[in-house]
Amino acid sequence: MVPYCICFYDGENTFSFYLTDFKDSESMLTHALKTILTDDSYSDFIVYAHNFSKFDGIFVMRRSRVLLAKELNFKVSIIKKESDFINISLSSQSTGFKIIFRDSLLLLPSSLRKLAKSFGVIEKSIFPYDFVNDPNVDMNYSGSVPDFKYFSNITFEQYTEYSKYRYWSLRKETIRYCLLDCVVLYKVLVRFSNSIFKDLKVNLKFAPTTSSLALRTFRTSFLIASGVKFIPIIHGETYDFIKQSFTGGKVDVFKPYGKMYTIMMLTLYIPL
Repeated sequence: MVPYCICFYDGENTFSFYLTDFKDSESMLTHALKTILTDDSYSDFIVYAHNFSKFDGIFVMRRSRVLLAKELNFKVSIIKKESDFINISLSSQSTGFKIIFRDSLLLLPSSLRKLAKSFGVIEKSIFPYDFVNDPNVDMNYSGSVPDFKYFSNITFEQYTEYSKYRYWSLRKETIRYCLLDCVVLYKVLVRFSNSIFKDLKVNLKFAPTTSSLALRTFRTSFLIASGVKFIPIIHGETYDFIKQSFTGGKVDVFKPYGKMYTIMMLTLYIPL
């Protein structure tokens, strides 16, 4: 795969980078990374990309290692679980600049289209993905809307409405579609973050995944033991009673460093 468009949205400003404006995709990615890594106003920001671990993160890590090693005095710190990038921290050893990349899919495991509907924000648009994958297509193509066969997961009625009275530019439509995705994800995360903080008093900054959010919520809202930092161990009659519903299973909390207590937690099922 070769990236051909990169977009950012910070809540106020939008940035877009298109392949034909650069020598190649590597140059485009380098320029895009430099845009945020050399702007002090983005220090301490968390950059989210949906499905970052399986797509964007691969390109970012491949290029950033070269860029950071040769041109910028940055240190890369990665927390990874199997194929998932949980947290990628980039920090400048000379200026103190720091930025974090995360995968929003690990926090909200659903498609961006479904999330947009669930959170009541502007919906994703549609796009002919297969059209771009055609090696004979000019990346600066302008003309009629690509044929229906190039679109996926839409009805012919949706296609008809989309193509009505439209002069179609691959460059403009790609950037528009990509930027809209950025805006949708930003609005979803803002609403989710505000809701979590309002209802559970948990800062999303400290919860990169659903499991870490669940544990932090439990410790913040439900672990009622003054002065006790750890989950209390149950003994005696209470334990014997609960034990009758133990059915097995194991959940690991991934923490790659530091001293820690490990707890075996079994799934409980209510008998029917």
